[in-house]
Amino acid sequence: MFYLSFIALSSLLLLSPVAGLSDSNCYQYIHSAGALYDIESLFYQLDYIYSNSTSPLKQTLKYNFCKPTHTSCGESTDNGTAAVLIGKDGNCQKLTSNPIPSFNLINEHDSYAGITLNYSSPPPSALNTTYKYSVVLKCNQSQRFKVEDVLINHNLNEIEITVIAAAKEGCPYLMSHQFYEFVYSFRLVFVFFGGILGLFECFLGLKLFRLTLLVSGFLIIFHVVSFFLFTYALAGAGMGVQLASVFVAMFTAALGGFLLVKHDRLSIFLMGIWLGEVCAFLIYCSIFVHFGFGVTFLYVLLTLLGAAGGVLAGSLWGHLFIISTGVSGAYLAVRSLSLMIPHASFPNEFDLAMENTYNGHTKLPGIFYLYLVFIIGLAAAGIHYQYKHKQRLVAAKDEETQSSAYATI
Repeated sequence: MFYLSFIALSSLLLLSPVAGLSDSNCYQYIHSAGALYDIESLFYQLDYIYSNSTSPLKQTLKYNFCKPTHTSCGESTDNGTAAVLIGKDGNCQKLTSNPIPSFNLINEHDSYAGITLNYSSPPPSALNTTYKYSVVLKCNQSQRFKVEDVLINHNLNEIEITVIAAAKEGCPYLMSHQFYEFVYSFRLVFVFFGGILGLFECFLGLKLFRLTLLVSGFLIIFHVVSFFLFTYALAGAGMGVQLASVFVAMFTAALGGFLLVKHDRLSIFLMGIWLGEVCAFLIYCSIFVHFGFGVTFLYVLLTLLGAAGGVLAGSLWGHLFIISTGVSGAYLAVRSLSLMIPHASFPNEFDLAMENTYNGHTKLPGIFYLYLVFIIGLAAAGIHYQYKHKQRLVAAKDEETQSSAYATI
């Protein structure tokens, strides 16, 4: 019961940042960066006001985030607008057709540079003028919303208005695959060691039982610690800090692995949970991702199948050891070797789930099914080889027992 409570608590911790989001107009998941941005806290009850007193036009800009401005220019507020421009003569012009922006990265290679909020334009004005409105929101972890400049450019029949500001809301609220970006940076190392350790687990798990307990414990703890560090503690950290964190994860995993070697049943219990997690990832990508199930469903599935694997480890620990090493070893090997093809590597399950949750849809790369075939084939071969080895061990033990019985006659 303690172990099931631990699994449930871990899942609640994982879900807590997701549950904190409410208004779908205020956040967006950017797939290319694996980053979730949330601007809900920028909503201001009285609207933001910017007046350019030095301009001969003496225009006033009123704007807001997530919800329409309180000034509607006398028009219907069914959709509302994110911003209005009021001239010195009192003329009011809507700048957007609705208050919902699209999120884009300022720098495609740096998630922490900030985001650009682009809004759809309203119909042209009576003078056939088109208005374009956007907000450049730079990332500053320690700063509340502060306007640096407002640019108003007039180009023939088009007026482009850009608010340039900095705030903590310009930084990612959550990074789903910062760890995977680190892995890609050192993919040759992970290809080599991941491939070797995966194949070792898959085929030699039972033959080298104690060493397998050590390796499995190391891999499980390393993945869990790295995931938590990179997802929740290393936001925007430099490569030096990331490397130091990986060494901390390796040291923790090595220490945990050596301790687990002395406790067979606890090790196999963790391996049962890990088997459930791997199966959950594969089932989610194979079936549920196509029906729009998101990150909450993925965490629930991980919890249920992880708990099921842990429970089965208590009664079928001998069989579960072989199946777990076969399946998880094949998964690790195929996933690691896929890093050799950066643009067609194994898809990130959390990335797919996050995109389903926050963008309403995602597209699973077709190459996943090729990798799935490889995983199933490799796992079947590894499990078959290990059961053959087990039969040889049983046969050798029976023969030894018979020889001892004959010797006593």
